[in-house]
Amino acid sequence: MDTRQVDGVLLRWGQELFYPHARKARPGSDSTLPWLHAGGHVAAGTIRDRIRGVVRGAPQVVVKITGGGCGMRAILRHLNYITRRCELPLTDEDGREHRGRDGLRHVADLWRYCGSLILAEGDRREALQITLGMVADTDPQALQAAVAAFAAQEFAGYRYAWVYHGDQANPHVHLAVRIESKDLRQRLHPGPADLLRWRERFALALRDRGIEAEATRRSTRGTVKDDDPIWRVKARAAGTLRHDPHGITMPSRTMEQALTAWGHVHNALAASPDPADRQLAREVKSFLSGTPMVRHLAGRALAQEQRHQQAHEAGLRERPEAVKGQCQHGDLWQGRTLSRSGR
Repeated sequence: MDTRQVDGVLLRWGQELFYPHARKARPGSDSTLPWLHAGGHVAAGTIRDRIRGVVRGAPQVVVKITGGGCGMRAILRHLNYITRRCELPLTDEDGREHRGRDGLRHVADLWRYCGSLILAEGDRREALQITLGMVADTDPQALQAAVAAFAAQEFAGYRYAWVYHGDQANPHVHLAVRIESKDLRQRLHPGPADLLRWRERFALALRDRGIEAEATRRSTRGTVKDDDPIWRVKARAAGTLRHDPHGITMPSRTMEQALTAWGHVHNALAASPDPADRQLAREVKSFLSGTPMVRHLAGRALAQEQRHQQAHEAGLRERPEAVKGQCQHGDLWQGRTLSRSGR
């Protein structure tokens, strides 16, 4: 297989693993998306970089919507919480830092009065609360710069403010975004596709600043269970969790599709004339063999074969001795038919 053929397979099946949404996009429809290059295509080199990141264990970014504010009092409570009661600076969309209670009140007044009036109490969501994080030992300056770049690109035209928390196990940023745009024409209604795009953009901003970061789906990573929500993690640590589910949460079809894509990627790399590609193929094989997804599928296949074997042995025991001697393994149903017709 020559290099062009290898690249073709990587583009076909690598996009299935890393950029399934890119395959549905019209060429040139949105060249600002981080996974699209000129003309709406993903480069084969980008696919190789993403493969290396996954198989070599690059940290996964955390981007979560943790809530929203309905009314100004709820928004103020959240801003007060993320600033640790005004002890930490609040950075707005223009890069200005606001400190202390006066600084927080200034940001809150801008949100409340510059645009549609936000009532003290209301039933309409007026703000998004987003958490963006990385693993321990991530450079604080690079992390904050990545958040600033991500927010400036994703929420241009909106009011937002963020606070960095670096004193916990995993450094993270709390980002608050006013749902209504400054020109009053749009409101944010994020869905699953938006969250996926946010993760991609945040990971890309980190990589641009020299930090290894990935934003892949669970099926691509071979993980078969949902991540525990924060409340469950804390309840388990406190010993107050009454029900602790540990079952498989990923559909079998999703696992099989991901494994098929990985198989094509591995085979193409293994047949490549480039020694670096062949080395990457070995890494892919080693990575896959250790994933919960492959272990689960292998265990399910073994259990299914055991059930078939048990059913076969039970069928042999139930059959008359004369018929047993005449029938082979592949002719069980034919043997039973002959037995009935002979009676």
